[in-house]
Amino acid sequence: MESPDAPIKFGRYELLRLLARGGMGEVYLARMQGASGWQKQLVIKRMLPHLAEDPAFARRFLEEARISTSLSHGNLVPVFDVGEHDGALFLAMDHVDGWDLRAIHRAELARGARLPDQLALFIIAEICRGLAYVHNRRDDQGRRLGLVHRDVSPSNILISRDGEAKLVDFGIAIAPDQAVRTATGELRGKLAYMSPEQARGERLDHRSDIYSLGVVLYELLTGERPVSTGSDMEVLARVQRGEHRPITDLRDDLPAGLAQLVERAIATSPDDRFEEVDELLLGLMRLLFSETGPVTHALLARHVGRLMAEPAPTSGMSLNDLLNAQLDEAAQSQSGARHLTPSRPTGSDRSARSAPPSSPRLDAASITRTRAVRPAPSPARSRLWFAVIALALVTLGLTPFLWPRLTRAPLQVTSEPAGAAVYWNDELVGRTPLDTRVRQTTGLLRLEKKGFVASEQQIDLPTETTVSVGLAAEPISLLFQSTPPGAAVRIDGGPAFPAGTPALLLPDSEHTVTMELAGYKSLSERHRVTAGETLFARLLEPLPAAPAAAPEATTDAAPITPPAQPGDGLPDKMRPAAPAPAPGRFTFRFIEPPLLGTLSIDGGPPIQLIELAQVVEIPAGDRTLTIRSKRDGRIDSWVGKVAPGQQEQVRIDWK
Repeated sequence: MESPDAPIKFGRYELLRLLARGGMGEVYLARMQGASGWQKQLVIKRMLPHLAEDPAFARRFLEEARISTSLSHGNLVPVFDVGEHDGALFLAMDHVDGWDLRAIHRAELARGARLPDQLALFIIAEICRGLAYVHNRRDDQGRRLGLVHRDVSPSNILISRDGEAKLVDFGIAIAPDQAVRTATGELRGKLAYMSPEQARGERLDHRSDIYSLGVVLYELLTGERPVSTGSDMEVLARVQRGEHRPITDLRDDLPAGLAQLVERAIATSPDDRFEEVDELLLGLMRLLFSETGPVTHALLARHVGRLMAEPAPTSGMSLNDLLNAQLDEAAQSQSGARHLTPSRPTGSDRSARSAPPSSPRLDAASITRTRAVRPAPSPARSRLWFAVIALALVTLGLTPFLWPRLTRAPLQVTSEPAGAAVYWNDELVGRTPLDTRVRQTTGLLRLEKKGFVASEQQIDLPTETTVSVGLAAEPISLLFQSTPPGAAVRIDGGPAFPAGTPALLLPDSEHTVTMELAGYKSLSERHRVTAGETLFARLLEPLPAAPAAAPEATTDAAPITPPAQPGDGLPDKMRPAAPAPAPGRFTFRFIEPPLLGTLSIDGGPPIQLIELAQVVEIPAGDRTLTIRSKRDGRIDSWVGKVAPGQQEQVRIDWK
C-alpha cells in the first residue's frame, strides 16, 4: 500500500499518509473520527498481509500487542487498539507530534555541534522513568514479569514539541522465560546498541536495556558510539567482547561523576552495571542538579523546536549567493572599485547568514532603482549594467542545467556483496555499485541487503566521495532442542542455557555443542552453521540400567513358583486381554516453511502440527502417516512399522 493521495478507509480509521516501511510492516499516520466533528490523529502499525500467514510472525506481533496495551506511563507511547483488517494485523498507537532522537542528533551534528549535556542527561533520565515502569511490571500475584525492551536506541526515543521524551516500539520485547524463535537471518535490535550478552545470543534481563541506554547517552555526549569503527563483522565481534573506547578519550572535560556513570552503564558484565534502572536515574538526577543545572520540558522543547526549524546547513552556494558574487566580480572588473560584500557564510558560521550585510548587494530591483535616479550614466557604467544584466540572464537560463551540480556532491558507493540498497539520510538513492550526486551536507549513509547486517556511517560531503563497504552476514537464530526436553546446552564451553532457547550464530561458523541431562549420555558434537538453518535438535541416549544383583544359589532352596496371573485356570476366551504395547514417540520437525500442517494416522482425523518440533504418540504396528501443508495442500508421508516405545525423528521438507 503506497502513501495515499486521499484518506483510505481502514476499518474505523482513515490512513492519511505512509510514515515508514520495513520488512515486517508499514506505519501510517491515521485519523479516527467521532460524533460532532470529533477526531483524533494516531499511528497505525500494519503487519504485511503475507506475514500474517506465518504463525511465528503473527505470534510475535500479537505478543507486542499484549505487552504494549498493558503498559501505561507518561514516558511510553501508548497502544490502545489491536485488530485485523483485510487479513492484516495492526496496532493503533498514540501519535507523538515531534521527532525521534536520531533525527535530532543528526541535526546537531550537521551544524557541527552536539545536544547540550544537560538536555542529553534530561532525556535519558526521562527514558529511565519509562523503563523503570516496564521493568517493574508485575502480574496479578505480585510477581515481576521481567519485561525487557531489547531495542532501546535513538530511533525509538521520541521527543514531542512539548519537550516530552517517550519510548516506543515494544515489537521485540520479551519476558526472560519466553522461548523466542527468531526468523532465519533476522538480527533483532540495532547492532551498535546491543548489550554484549544480546549480541552473543544469551538470555537477557533488564540490565541489557541499561547497557543500551548507556550507549545512547555515550553517543549524545560524544557524537560517536562506543563501538563505531571497523566492518560490521568487526563491530559485532567487539560488541560481543564488550570492547569500547573510554568516554574520557573523547570528552576529557566531562565531570568525573558523569564519566563514571556512563562507563558503569555500559560495563561488559551485567553484574558490573547498575542493578536497577532506578539507580541510573538517581545518578542522572544528582548530576543534573550538581553539575549541569536543572532542566525543564519547556527548555528542551524550545531548544529542539529551534534546532529542527532551522534549514540544514550546506557547503554549496545558493543561487542568490552565486548571482551576487558574479555581479560583484563584474562590477569590480569594470570600475576597479572594491565593494564591501559579506563573505559567504560557512556551515560553522550560521549567524552570518542572517546578519545584515555591511553594504547593499546588487539585485534586479536595485538595478532598476539605480537607473531611475541616474538618467545620464556614463558609457562605462552603461556597459557595466548591460554586462551585469546579460550575465544574470545567462545564469538564469543555465540554472536548470547547472543547479543540480552546484548544490549536489558526487557520491560513489560500492559494497561486497553488490546489490545493497543505499539510503542517504533515510532516502533511497539506488543500489550498489552506485555513482550518483546527493545534497552536499554531513549525512548518514546506510546500506541494507537481505541476509546481511545493515551498515551505517556518517559521511562528510564533499570531503568523502567514495565509500566501499564490506557487509557482514547476519547472525542466524538457531533453536536448540533436545529429546527428551530439558537438557543443558553449552556452545564452545560457554554458559549453559536450557534446550528450547535460540542462540545467535554466524553462518559458516563452527562450534562445539554439548547437551547434558540427568539419566542420559552427554552429547558433544562439532557443528557447522549453514545459511537457512533454524533448528539444532538431538535425541539423547539413555544411560544403560545397572544390572540387577543375581540371588545367591543354594542347594536346598525350594523351587520357585511363578506368581499367579489373572485368569489362570479360566478358558482362553474368558481371560483378560493383554495390555496394549507402548506407543512410539515421533518428533515431527519442519525443515522449511510453511512451518505448520496436519498429521493423519492411517487416514484418521487430522492432528494439528503448530510447533517447529512437535512430539506425537503413534500406536505400535504398521502405520501410514500423512502430513499435509495448511497453506497449499502439499503432502509429505511416512510409511513403516512402529515398534513399542520407538523414538523416531520425521523431517518435513515439503519436497
